[in-house]
Amino acid sequence: MFILLGLLLLPPVLAQAQEESADPILSGRLLLGGLAPDSGTVTLHRVTPEEAGEIASVAVDAEGGFEIELPHAPVPGSGEIFFASTRYEGILYFGGPITAPEHLAEEYRIEAYRSRPSPETGVPLPVEIRNVFIREGPMGWEVTDVFELRNDSTVTFVPPDDGGAVWRYPLPPGARTFRLAQGGDLPDGAITFENGVVTVSNPIPPGRRLFVFQYEVDALDFDLPLPGVTERIELLLEEPAPPVQIQGLARQGESIEMEAGSSYIRWTGMDLRDQTARVAPAAEDRAGELVVWFAVALAFLLIVFGTWVLRRESPGVPKPPSASPRTRTRKAILVDVARLDEEYEAAGRADAEAAADYRRRRAALIDELERIEEGSEPASRP
Repeated sequence: MFILLGLLLLPPVLAQAQEESADPILSGRLLLGGLAPDSGTVTLHRVTPEEAGEIASVAVDAEGGFEIELPHAPVPGSGEIFFASTRYEGILYFGGPITAPEHLAEEYRIEAYRSRPSPETGVPLPVEIRNVFIREGPMGWEVTDVFELRNDSTVTFVPPDDGGAVWRYPLPPGARTFRLAQGGDLPDGAITFENGVVTVSNPIPPGRRLFVFQYEVDALDFDLPLPGVTERIELLLEEPAPPVQIQGLARQGESIEMEAGSSYIRWTGMDLRDQTARVAPAAEDRAGELVVWFAVALAFLLIVFGTWVLRRESPGVPKPPSASPRTRTRKAILVDVARLDEEYEAAGRADAEAAADYRRRRAALIDELERIEEGSEPASRP
């Protein structure tokens, strides 16, 4: 009975073992501009942390289909990657990476495109997303500029026959220490930076393409060119930073934390065409400086005006001689009163302002006389 049971179980186990031991097959299709070509060659590549190279090549059938046998099933987390490619009109096109067995269950596709030379000035590709990160550095301000371009056509743009640019884009005037941080496996000289303009001379196929540039600016006072179409842009300034304003972009609420201990102030713009974002010191800072200078000037004017008022003499009424109240006697004050009366009478008919000034000065002398005591009763008004 046990032997019979074992015989009944044996065929499925053997079938499973044969299925696991069978070599995995990559099945796919080659497309040219969305259509299946009747000829072409597909090459299988293998990349590991230690080496990389081609494994095998096969020709496609009349409908662009192909099958390639892998040396073994992909092992997730091993660092080993398989992928396939084809070359058309001198340009290499790749399919997606294969890193797990389940990737073999789906139809693998490689898309190639016809080529078209770009104009001498480059192709004005739309910028789908642009992220500009700014942080303070030892020699100025470090900028990481992330471009996601989009080729909406059905052709791959290549340099003109005599060489040149496929895509050009200006960076802020005065940008320095430029370098390419990410842009794919580009050959030497495929991206250059000269006279403030980035030039890409490598083919750009349909779809999206990511470029990451890094450079420096001297201060937070520069123009950020946005030629052509920019569908979305975000500018992020790491804190702490001096207050700035960015003309052409909108400030977005509170700061956001991009990573632990690192927060950024954010500005955004949508659907921009042939514009320039102006980064400059905040206007409120300049207004504050003007307020300070205005306050200083106003205080100075008040001092000058007060001095002029104190020194102003009324017409026809001379000012009594001044003396310290501690040294003036009753006699001296009475002499001043008498002199003031005589001079007022001698001035003849004085205007209302002169008369009021006379009465005010005479009352001040009388008050001073009443406050002085020389060992006797206070003096009465004459």
